[in-house]
Amino acid sequence: MKQLLAALLIFSAACNPQLKPTTQKDPDPQTNEPASTSTSGSTKFGILVNPSGGRLSNATKIKVAKALNLKYVRNAVIMEDWTGADGAYEEYVNAGLKVILNINAGHVQQDGSGTKTPFPFPKDTVEYKKKLGKMLDKYRPELVVIENEETTKHY
Repeated sequence: MKQLLAALLIFSAACNPQLKPTTQKDPDPQTNEPASTSTSGSTKFGILVNPSGGRLSNATKIKVAKALNLKYVRNAVIMEDWTGADGAYEEYVNAGLKVILNINAGHVQQDGSGTKTPFPFPKDTVEYKKKLGKMLDKYRPELVVIENEETTKHY
């Protein structure tokens, strides 16, 4: 499913006549030197900065997003850890970024062999709705993603 989604995203971007590459520029007319290949402006794309070698600070994640001229960042809030605020979300918004927010009921679990297993869906839906309402009263993300790929065998 993820591969199909990625392919559709690439296909739709390639077919959009309004999207123009920003990394290839004409030479400077005065010096005939190649123009800078850094990106300019911003895109409609976003980023989930999640390094495989360890954790990065929110400030570093913001720098990465801004260096790539991105408007959107993805952040996750774990409902069982919610205490009324999320520092990362607030840092992103204060830096002028828009947030795509994952709201998960709990942390990803692992079985005895280290294989990821989905967090079970909440049984108390009244409490779940109440807590979700408080989160969405506090924050107004651009998009909310609830839970994750619960049907994926090797989640």
